[in-house]
Amino acid sequence: MRWKLGLIAALVLSFGLTGCKSNEQLDADSAAKKGELDKLQGKWKVVSRMGDDEEDAEPTEAGAYYVIEGDLMKFVYKSADGKVEEYGRKKMTLMADKEPKQVDLTYVDESGKPMKERKVKKGITGKKKVSTSDMKDVAVYKVEGDKLTMAISYDEKNRPTGFTTAKGTSSYVLTLERIKDGSEKIAEAAPTTKTVPTTKTATTGK
Repeated sequence: MRWKLGLIAALVLSFGLTGCKSNEQLDADSAAKKGELDKLQGKWKVVSRMGDDEEDAEPTEAGAYYVIEGDLMKFVYKSADGKVEEYGRKKMTLMADKEPKQVDLTYVDESGKPMKERKVKKGITGKKKVSTSDMKDVAVYKVEGDKLTMAISYDEKNRPTGFTTAKGTSSYVLTLERIKDGSEKIAEAAPTTKTVPTTKTATTGK
């Protein structure tokens, strides 16, 4: 009986040790994540957007580009007078240990608080059930020199597994090219309306 108890204790201890990381390992993981995020910092112009029905909705004209600062990916527009306006923010959560590398893109407001989306589902009785959750896209990405390619899905349950897609699906492939600092183009005139295209609907939770 004692040997059985000893074996169980050894297995529990072994599981506990393998499931916990040392401070050195945690520091190494943190450094690796920061190093991966550092590769994405800067300004990025849209080269192409392919795969979904909003292919032409992503502005590629002068003045429109993305900025990645820290873990925030922002869509901005620089007007003729040099004024920069933001039209969307997403918090990036990288999972660079995956193949291909993964990133979650959570929509946030100016204070950094996650935006919510409202979902309505029918139960087995036919009664509607309303719930809210963080508004988020899921994606895979790769960095090749000054090119950043992201395959992005609006559907959290269907993360892309590669960098090809087709129209009519929930995903699209966004190809960005790094802008050298200060070399971004300026629009000739300010836009009347700019939005970041998405099939999701945000709610204030009221």
